[in-house]
Amino acid sequence: LDLSDLAEMQAHALPHGEEQKLGVARALATHPSFVLLDEPAAGLGEAEVPAFAEVVRAVREVHEAGVLLIEHNFDLIVQVCDRIHVLEEGRTLAIGCPDEIRRHPAVVAAYLGTTTSGVGGG
Repeated sequence: LDLSDLAEMQAHALPHGEEQKLGVARALATHPSFVLLDEPAAGLGEAEVPAFAEVVRAVREVHEAGVLLIEHNFDLIVQVCDRIHVLEEGRTLAIGCPDEIRRHPAVVAAYLGTTTSGVGGG
């Protein structure tokens, strides 16, 4: 996960994005089959999200672990998830691939704002 340059730093002194990566690295130390990430983008700046998306991809591709991602950051979700299960007030609102979710009328109305083409549409 490209943390070797930070090996001499204490965890509390790391920038937030690097601290989030460290948490993922600690989880991977046990060689899990699955990693649960609970709102890992919370507190990340918009510019940090693509780098964290690379971390999630590395969990899947390099470490060959599945990922269960609980997240509100839609940009991160659509960058890393093959299948998305959207909840609203504890109930299933929609299930599908990123393109389906991006255009699902109930998801657009509840989370993305009302547009005719959804987020990222044209």
